[in-house]
Formats: sequence, structure tokens, C-alpha cells
Amino acid sequence: MAEVDDRLVPEDNRNDCDIGFSQMTALRGGSAEFQFMISVSGKSLYVPVIVPAQNAGLDQMMVYAHDEMIDILRQLLYRVDQQRSYYQNILAQLSQPASSSE
Repeated sequence: MAEVDDRLVPEDNRNDCDIGFSQMTALRGGSAEFQFMISVSGKSLYVPVIVPAQNAGLDQMMVYAHDEMIDILRQLLYRVDQQRSYYQNILAQLSQPASSSE
């Protein structure tokens, strides 16, 4: 298993962010839109997840929606970590001593 950076290890009460299931809307053909609410410092963002028709019960659709939301969050973590690495590399280059030319 890959090493996990200490910054990415799950920990509760790290900040005032929260996430949870908000609502479900039935769509045509048996699919549904599940909304998750992410709140940060009192401001809310709603993220929709479309669950295709699966001839499954509500519980299975809920599991699928949560799995999709987890994948969305993993993708966001990956992207922000890549951006951070870019700036960390710039800082490393700037902190290297200038080569003296004689």
C-alpha cells in the first residue's frame, strides 16, 4: 500500500467543514440525483451526483451515490495536491543558492 502523506491522513475536528447527504430527486427512467451539501465557515455548496437506474433499492443507490462523492473528493484532493507540489517546486528552486560564475 502506498505511503499516505501526513497532511492527507483523515482526522476529525480539523476545521469547521462538514459534508452530508442533502436530498434526492427522482429522474426519468429510474435514475436519481443525489445532492450532497458541503459547508465551510457557514457557507454551503451543493454537489449533485447522478445515480443511473440499476434496478436496485434505495439503500444500494445511496451507497453508489456516496461512492461517487468519495471519488469526486479524491479527485479534488489529487488536483489540489498537484497544484501544491507545483508551488513547492518553485519554492525549492528559489531557495537554492545562486551559482557563482567566475
